[in-house]
Amino acid sequence: MLPLLPIFVKTERFLDYKRITVVAGSGGDGAISFQNEMRSRGRRHLAPPNGGDGGTGGDVFIVGSKDITTLSGLSIRYQAQNGGKGQASNKHGKNGENTYIYVPLGTIIKSYEMSKPVTVEETQNIENEKIEAAKNLDEEIDEFEDEIDVNLSEEQIAKLRTQKIEEILRKKKFLARLEFCKKYFRFRETFEQNPKRLRELLDRIPRKPAKPSPITLDITKHDEKHLITKGGASGSGNPHFLTQQHRMPQIAGRGIKTDPVFLELELKTIADSGLVGLPNAGKSSFLKAVSNAQPKIKNVPFTTLNPYVGTVEFKDFWTMTIADIPGIVRGAHSNVGLGHTFLRHIERSKLLTYVVDVSVEKPWEDWLILRDELESYLPGLSLKPSVIIANKSDLSSVSPQRLKDMTDFIHEEMKSFSRKSKSEYANVLPIIVPVSSKYGINIEMALNCIRAVVENAQ
Repeated sequence: MLPLLPIFVKTERFLDYKRITVVAGSGGDGAISFQNEMRSRGRRHLAPPNGGDGGTGGDVFIVGSKDITTLSGLSIRYQAQNGGKGQASNKHGKNGENTYIYVPLGTIIKSYEMSKPVTVEETQNIENEKIEAAKNLDEEIDEFEDEIDVNLSEEQIAKLRTQKIEEILRKKKFLARLEFCKKYFRFRETFEQNPKRLRELLDRIPRKPAKPSPITLDITKHDEKHLITKGGASGSGNPHFLTQQHRMPQIAGRGIKTDPVFLELELKTIADSGLVGLPNAGKSSFLKAVSNAQPKIKNVPFTTLNPYVGTVEFKDFWTMTIADIPGIVRGAHSNVGLGHTFLRHIERSKLLTYVVDVSVEKPWEDWLILRDELESYLPGLSLKPSVIIANKSDLSSVSPQRLKDMTDFIHEEMKSFSRKSKSEYANVLPIIVPVSSKYGINIEMALNCIRAVVENAQ
């Protein structure tokens, strides 16, 4: 009996597809503070500025883990910690902690856009705001015309009216710019609001980062780490706004807010060998006999509803993984049964291990169904190196002649199929091993055959 690894069984719902939202931490705001404040003759003197910078927002990373086998444990939303606010005495805010999202090996990650449609109500609100702004402008002009000296000529009145409109528009433009600046800066009430100072601030507004490239990741290694979204930059404290003209800056920068990133995760199990077979062929029994996996075993179709991955450790400490892939029935490539839900897990296996029940009258027909379903799902998939486990060979109904007929049929079929496909495996025929998973007959031989093919494929 081969030495096996210890097993710790934990029941967990299997999930191989999920959409999540991740948000990096926003930067912390800078502080408006001064070293000392004095009053002399009723006037307030502030000097010098000592407001601290805010902290940087936390980043979000994706990390591969060999200890996770399903996406069911992932949350729908992940939020990294925001940066802390700056404080007086040049105390900077604390940087936000990073968030790490652990996913199974074999997870494919893609970003997608989540567009928010503009509602009729929002469109109406925009139109109402424009109408209200036009009304306010008309009201201000009417008030101004009521104050105009009636003795002035029409030309003078027209000139004054034009000047007033320009003044109103300049004021509105200034206020609009001020509101825009408030998204990036904090002001004290005593902040000097003048157009020149506002232009200086507009020049200091950080450039909007370029639209990030679409994310496409394939997590295949343990502890493999990828940055998904970076935390927001910190806001500057008021010492950064000190100039020759402004010795008491009453302004500080706001931390940069971050946008959500929408991710689509799809798990394709990574295993050295993928077990494929019709329901009740004995895949789960074989996996239990050779590895540390503990699948459900019962004499009914569709018992296995989740992929199980077992680890086999040989006497020389060489290890390999074997996955029991459910859902292979006639029509699976058309999404019959569990269909596409689990066929994707076979794509990454180095070796296909067919488990065929040889107690049936024509077991080679079952193998043919499996081969055709794999090929229909993904052309060329069935041409991977393969081993055929002739299971239940201990039963009295299984004669040596049946095993020979099965071997001859499969070899002839593979030769013909490989030549048509012009495959690199045209001359590589599958190894057929008669076993009994129930009684452990020829299990070691089957494992050695699987190992030889896996090592050759590597």
